[in-house]
Amino acid sequence: MSSWKLVEAVAEETPAKANADQQGGRGNHAGRGSGRRGSGGGGRGGGGRHNQGNAMDYTNYLSPADRNYLSHMASQQIEFIFNLDNLCRDTFVRSYMDEDGFVPLPLLCTYQNVAAFGAPYYDVAEKLKALPPTSTIEFNAHNETIRLKTGWEQWLMPNSTGGRGVPRYVKQTPEQQQAYMEQLQYSYMAGAEMQQQEQAQEQAATAATASTDASATATENA
Repeated sequence: MSSWKLVEAVAEETPAKANADQQGGRGNHAGRGSGRRGSGGGGRGGGGRHNQGNAMDYTNYLSPADRNYLSHMASQQIEFIFNLDNLCRDTFVRSYMDEDGFVPLPLLCTYQNVAAFGAPYYDVAEKLKALPPTSTIEFNAHNETIRLKTGWEQWLMPNSTGGRGVPRYVKQTPEQQQAYMEQLQYSYMAGAEMQQQEQAQEQAATAATASTDASATATENA
């Protein structure tokens, strides 16, 4: 399991930006603190989510106590996402709730105030497995999904089929993922081949029409 890592989104340095920073005292990080939520939320505004591609893995340098603390704080931020006050305005997370109210943990780990702790993904998952009975959320360890313990039904959003919530999340095994990717590749290749055949048929029909027109013109001239 790959870990979620801390990323600093650094804006590109340009002469115009440097002048603006000197005059206006702007910070060095792009999008930090510009989300819609307060200090506990995972705002979707300018700095809502991190680019995981440029992450620096420093978790091997952390002590067990530090990793425990970071994963604990990350799990608390995830609990905040399911706070009733936050759900009233966080239509993003609600749009990902499946028909049973569950949301994938990997999605929640991309929230800025969760990813900012840099806790490894598997550490956060272990913390969620050990949630106290008083917690308002529950963790499905098999599918790695989270939902409210009670009242989740009221937060589901309507879908295109007339029901509520997106299709149920089911975690796939590596073999299932490989089979799915192979199926997608086969479908893509079959579609591309069919498109080529249609284009060839259109070109042949166009050529036949042009030949017929030319023959008719030659006959008239004769």
